Amino acid sequence: MTNQSRIFKNNPNFCPAPFTGMVQDSTSLGGPCPYNSGGFYFKDVPIKERWSHSTAEKLREQHLAGEKPALCERCYKEEAAGFPSRRELELTRLHYSEDEFVKGVYKKGPKTIVLRLSNNCNYACRTCHSVDSSLFKAEGEFYQKNYQQNDNRYLQTSPRSEFTSDDMEQFFELSQSVDTIEFYGGEPMMNTTHHILLDKLIKSGRSKNISLYYCTNGSFGPTDVRKEIWDKFKTIRFHFSLDGVNQYYHYIRWPGQWEKVEKNISDYYKILPRQISAEVVCGVNTTVSMLNIYYADEILNKISEVLNSQALAFTTVHEPQYYSVTNIPERCKLVIADKLRKSPNYEKLSSLVSYMFSKKCNPEKWNEFVIWTEKKINIAIYLYRTTYLSFMILLNLNI
Repeated sequence: MTNQSRIFKNNPNFCPAPFTGMVQDSTSLGGPCPYNSGGFYFKDVPIKERWSHSTAEKLREQHLAGEKPALCERCYKEEAAGFPSRRELELTRLHYSEDEFVKGVYKKGPKTIVLRLSNNCNYACRTCHSVDSSLFKAEGEFYQKNYQQNDNRYLQTSPRSEFTSDDMEQFFELSQSVDTIEFYGGEPMMNTTHHILLDKLIKSGRSKNISLYYCTNGSFGPTDVRKEIWDKFKTIRFHFSLDGVNQYYHYIRWPGQWEKVEKNISDYYKILPRQISAEVVCGVNTTVSMLNIYYADEILNKISEVLNSQALAFTTVHEPQYYSVTNIPERCKLVIADKLRKSPNYEKLSSLVSYMFSKKCNPEKWNEFVIWTEKKINIAIYLYRTTYLSFMILLNLNI
């Protein structure tokens, strides 16, 4: 059996992400893709040496050998449940041929660099945590003080961090083979340090062959400064994180306002393409949890109005597990499934239903959901003077 047939024909577990992409955040965590951005820890390892580090090489060896690395467990679980995975997406956009994988062409450097720019964010989304949003500081302290929870996921355990100008210099050195750079946060539109990298790419003359990708909450519209920068690149892709629409948006992605976000998305989609020479592509990702699966059809309909139905992709919550749709009580799953099956959009929603039923409800996790819902209602009254969608679901499903 040749190496070539081992990689593609007889290796159903293979993922190209470790061979083409690297994810890095400002605290020295990294990984092969956005699903595993914390799988590697590169403390004291210079950025320009991380691509060839033994940790990354070991993961590549596992994939070449046909193994299912523990780091990649999320994708394999989603696929087993009939839900589209990140691995399957990566397989549709291979950067290398089978022969190039065998020859080790990937060793010269990443094709995609994914940067989690900082934890600076203007939102405290219900399924997020303090690692990705600095706005959780007050909430985490509330749980610590009132519930003696010193290890809650919302507590700010480390100071805000972001890449330095020297870091951006090193990423530039590492980007000789790059054709795509992705920016995550926090909220990437609140970060300007990455402009150092973009300016260097423009001056090098390589920017016209590079696509940029922003995963953003949509709360910031396009600025004149960014338009001038984006104009020099090949493609600018915006992926808007929208876990709710209309009145539900505010509850899940506090303190966002749907009307403002809807206008900004329209500006990116309709106006920006006429203002810059780079191609502009807009998409939407909805993270599906207990908080919004009941309203998945309404989300899809609204996105179809603003963009189009093909622009929407679904991912599922895995942590915290008390938000996973698999842990909804069985009788409530039937109510949700019945509603979604009546939708004319059911073909696009069916994978959510399949995933929801892929595991039995864990009563302990459901109980955690109820307990945390009560806590979040309490902090809503204490800090936000609003009510979260969690409570609305309890009412709608008559739990």
